[in-house]
Amino acid sequence: MSTVLVTLLLSLHYHSTASLADACRILLDQLTPTAREWLGVQATDRRDEHARIAFTRRVYRSFDRLTTALDPSRCDRRRRLPPAEAAVHAAAWEDGDPEHARRRAVLQEVSDRLVLVTVRLAHRRGAFKG
Repeated sequence: MSTVLVTLLLSLHYHSTASLADACRILLDQLTPTAREWLGVQATDRRDEHARIAFTRRVYRSFDRLTTALDPSRCDRRRRLPPAEAAVHAAAWEDGDPEHARRRAVLQEVSDRLVLVTVRLAHRRGAFKG
């Protein structure tokens, strides 16, 4: 799951989008062998259409597991919700349910660490000088 999050950040940086499709293209076509090893991504034959589809499905399933674990009120993200139904899901982000609070805390920790790691790396590389 961390590989998917890192690749979404790479997608934002290089393509200005955080789409899973762009993340898959990065993982399949744009990483160096060293980066692949660091992220634990197995080499896939770029010409094998079935292998690419299988790889992409694994990425999408991994992201789905991640969002399911963190979202206090999971809903189908492939359709637009009617306003009343959307309000119910939005309310779960603000209610006092202990499980919802735990998921919100975990999500906050993940996002804080992603930002902190990015800032620390940029600072080490001197990106904030001047």
